Amino acid sequence: MSSPSRLVRQIGGHHWKVGIKTHLQQNVPRQRTFVTTTDTGWIYVVEDTPNSNNSIQLKVFYIDYQHYNINFDSDDFEPSLNNLLDNPSNNIISVVNVQTSTLSII
Repeated sequence: MSSPSRLVRQIGGHHWKVGIKTHLQQNVPRQRTFVTTTDTGWIYVVEDTPNSNNSIQLKVFYIDYQHYNINFDSDDFEPSLNNLLDNPSNNIISVVNVQTSTLSII
């Protein structure tokens, strides 16, 4: 008997490209860029690799908003999400292997 296929949430590459472009247009130090957030808890993020402005990381998180008392429809959704992700004691870990890419500066 075979096991069921694993469900993986994906967004299109064009979303990542726009997110990366938006992220790179910020002044250093750059803030985290939310590529897409969904009301079901999937969060797609571009951010600088720690201690490096020459590489970025693409991350995917799944967060139970109710558990962390975050309201998707509120005006302070993004600041609340940033606070959650920035606090190491929350142990929020990317659900997909982090992809790091080094930037080529011409």
